[in-house]
Amino acid sequence: MIRAFAAADIDGTTVVHDPAVGSHHLPPRPVPLGCVGLDEHEVADWPEVRPGQLNPKAPLSMCFSPIVRCNLACPHCLDDKGVRESTAEERRTLAGHIAASGVLGVDISGGEPLLLRDLPDLAYAIRAGGRAVVSCTTNGWHLARRAAELSGARRHPCLPGRRHRVHPRRLARREQLLSCDLRHPGRS
Repeated sequence: MIRAFAAADIDGTTVVHDPAVGSHHLPPRPVPLGCVGLDEHEVADWPEVRPGQLNPKAPLSMCFSPIVRCNLACPHCLDDKGVRESTAEERRTLAGHIAASGVLGVDISGGEPLLLRDLPDLAYAIRAGGRAVVSCTTNGWHLARRAAELSGARRHPCLPGRRHRVHPRRLARREQLLSCDLRHPGRS
């Protein structure tokens, strides 16, 4: 299946970030830089590299948790509910900094990111930097309600990936989720 990956040149070495599993690969063939659609099976066969082996100037991937709230109270959740939640203005500012940082993969999590009304805008702002693929760790509870706003049949599926973490009640919808692309409505 073709899905979204991020490719970058790090000191003369092309590196491909897989947002579904957080791994980094060295492609044996030329790959366009930026957010690219690649065959997931082909990428899985490429040699894996650890970020420390590349000595990057910035992290290759990161988790952005702009929300603390969640609609569930799962006993295994490690989120710290005592942390102050960021404001919409702070989230926009952080998304701009993330886009400018050159990071390849950004997983928006929380809390439950689908509770954020500005989630599509945050994802678009991060992708506007030209390099990052954006994924979202969600319990899936609000996915049906937000799907039209967040997704489209695009060539860069990002929400969620094949091995993405989804609440068990939503695993039956996995095939529907695989075709989603976290993008800004009305923009390519």
